[in-house]
Amino acid sequence: MKESLLRRTVSVFIAAALAWSPALPAAAQFRAAATPVRPTAPMTAAPAVLPVSSLGLSAPTLSAPNLAAPGLASPFSAVSPVPQVRSANPSAATAMSPAVALPSSILSAPAVAPAAANPKAQDPRAAAAKQVGAMTFAVSAAVKTAGPVANGTSENAQGLGAAVFSALTGGRSSSRGQAEPIPVSRVFSGIRRSALNGVTERPAAPQPSPEATRTAMLRTLEFVASVFNAHYAPLDWKRETFGTELAAEVEKARLAIRSMQTPTTREFQDILARLVGSLKDYHVGIQFYSTEMSRLPLGIVGAGGKHYLATVDREELPEELFPFAPGDEVVAFDGRPTAEVVAELLQVKSEGGAEATDRSLAERRLTRRVRQAGDTAPQGPVTLTIRAADGREAEVGMEWSHVPELIPQIPIRDGGGLLEPTNPDQPTRPADVGTEPVDAGWASSLRAALMKLIPSGLNPLAALLGRRAPGERLNPYQIGGRESFVPQLGTVVWQGDPRLPYKAYIYKTADGRKVGYIRIAAYDGDARVAAVFGAIMKKFEAETDSLVIDQVNNPGGSLFYMYALLSRLSAKPLSLPTQKIVIGEDDAYESIQTLMAAQQVTSEEQLSQILGPSLDGYRVTMRLWRSMVAYAQFIYSQLRAGQRLSDLVAFLGIEKLEQHPTERYTKPIMVLVNELDFSCGDFFPAILQDNGRAAIFGVRTAGAGGAVKGVQFPNQFGIAGLSYTWTIALRAGGMPIENLGVTPDVAYTPTAADLKDGYSGYRDAVNAALGGLMGPAGPASADPGPSAPTPTTDSGPAQP
Repeated sequence: MKESLLRRTVSVFIAAALAWSPALPAAAQFRAAATPVRPTAPMTAAPAVLPVSSLGLSAPTLSAPNLAAPGLASPFSAVSPVPQVRSANPSAATAMSPAVALPSSILSAPAVAPAAANPKAQDPRAAAAKQVGAMTFAVSAAVKTAGPVANGTSENAQGLGAAVFSALTGGRSSSRGQAEPIPVSRVFSGIRRSALNGVTERPAAPQPSPEATRTAMLRTLEFVASVFNAHYAPLDWKRETFGTELAAEVEKARLAIRSMQTPTTREFQDILARLVGSLKDYHVGIQFYSTEMSRLPLGIVGAGGKHYLATVDREELPEELFPFAPGDEVVAFDGRPTAEVVAELLQVKSEGGAEATDRSLAERRLTRRVRQAGDTAPQGPVTLTIRAADGREAEVGMEWSHVPELIPQIPIRDGGGLLEPTNPDQPTRPADVGTEPVDAGWASSLRAALMKLIPSGLNPLAALLGRRAPGERLNPYQIGGRESFVPQLGTVVWQGDPRLPYKAYIYKTADGRKVGYIRIAAYDGDARVAAVFGAIMKKFEAETDSLVIDQVNNPGGSLFYMYALLSRLSAKPLSLPTQKIVIGEDDAYESIQTLMAAQQVTSEEQLSQILGPSLDGYRVTMRLWRSMVAYAQFIYSQLRAGQRLSDLVAFLGIEKLEQHPTERYTKPIMVLVNELDFSCGDFFPAILQDNGRAAIFGVRTAGAGGAVKGVQFPNQFGIAGLSYTWTIALRAGGMPIENLGVTPDVAYTPTAADLKDGYSGYRDAVNAALGGLMGPAGPASADPGPSAPTPTTDSGPAQP
């Protein structure tokens, strides 16, 4: 029975790997991956979110274990691209190690071998079945040889783990005799290769004419244009701010398509990416089905006009082979000044109009390019010139870790003349995408209607931005990462269990006051996670004098989850931004469903049966229900009045955010922000700032100022999805968040010195500003204190 169970387990594991496809869209493929687990180490899976009762908030847990869950490795987990190091100037030649010639590597799919003469020998199913059988037999033999693990020693258990791992990975071992961690994507590369090699050659399909291909491209372009025309809310704002004329940009795209002598899918994708980028909106994005990407095992950030190593993946670049560290200057990138290469990347792809944000994203693209986002993924060798802290300078040669394109670029299907050229001045308008059928039953209909009215506040490229290689699991510059570059702010006197969904601790300032710290990496939690936040706030309320919220590098997330956190940060209701909303027949339909059910919902018990006790942690009450009903009435009346872009309205009718009845933090708050805070990462500090509830510290946020929707549509050009902004939010003073973001009350841009000394200057500036916020030292008080310290001279006036 044990052997049968083991066989089933291994078979399921292998079947899951076979089912994995690098062609999946970004939201699925580019999830953050944990480090491959060495079989000799005990594997302890991280538990689900702990219940509030198990938080252990009553006593310090400074030495709590840090549990990490094993998971699938990133496709970037290549054999280390070990560098060649040579002196870049004569004066440094004697100081640096002699040139080291080491084997560089590149991750690429094996070449597809031509089909053999005997097709049976190349049958992919037979090859895969044979390999699965061999793996299963080897694992079963290892288990039988080891005997009962429960009665054995730890060494026996480790030996069994190594044997099983060796069986699954083809027997690759390290020089120490232990199986080395190999990414799962490579463990099963042989199976995938068998499947690829089994593809037989067929006669070439009839090729459509270039004119038919251009016509198909033009019709796809018109669909994209129609989506923006019908549903993109900030059109007028973009015209006023950037002089953007959508019609002119679409015409540029048309001309580019018509000018292609031999139109290709990749060229067309680049044209669409430029069109989308012309809107200067971090919520607007287009993604493509693609497996191609390239990476270098290090990160680079800019400060003071220069560029420095920010992270080094020591799993791929061990210190003895790469004697450089974060804070060392990257003088040149592939023979050109690094700043020049960044400027070129900015020119090729400007994301959303905020200079600091666009520059930070370009710096990330120095060492990571993903075709799904429209990047060009380089291959081959690259040379970096690095200046160490002591002034020594050297050139380092390595190769891009490259994942090739496995999605075939095939000709379009013309449908037997369906794509005959049309009059370019009268493009065919594609049919609107249909609305999903509503569930049967009034309760289900109401739930479905309300869920469709609730938006997303997540940057559409969040999954791509947050993707990391195994060696980057503690990358402090990761977007959406649990850790950030913010250093420990003082002497820690209490620390939350590392298994909790938030990094949290209490520290003492130089004058002896206690300050709470909590990291909000993204607004993507649910009711359970919000409850953990609430429990931490109750502890902080009882034991601290003020609170620091670290939300740097935050990609956004759920609107109601953000509301759930905000409801625990104030003793009184918080006013929310108003919004203009693009509305259509689908919105009217959902609104009618809500209005028809309005009279039947008369109690919170009924409402709870429909929506549950909370929406991502924000309490469901009859007051919330009445706001939603009023919002539905507003949407319906606006469409009846002939308005596609609505008047200003409180989104979902929620003018003020109700505070949580028992979990409230009422003392001074400081929120740490930067240029890589998007969407809900813009709204959260804006709401706190507009209500005078918190001081904002750092760099201006990105300015993704609305709710985002996505659309997928049939096409023949590898377009995975299109996202767009369908609302535009205005703050208390009437200014949009879009493209303006949130200007800090205390401006601080990290410096080169911060990069080199662990951000000590940043830490000191935070504590100095916090001291001004709390006022003179004294007993803890429930009074929130001043809304914000006096802005520094370089931050400019705070936005209303």
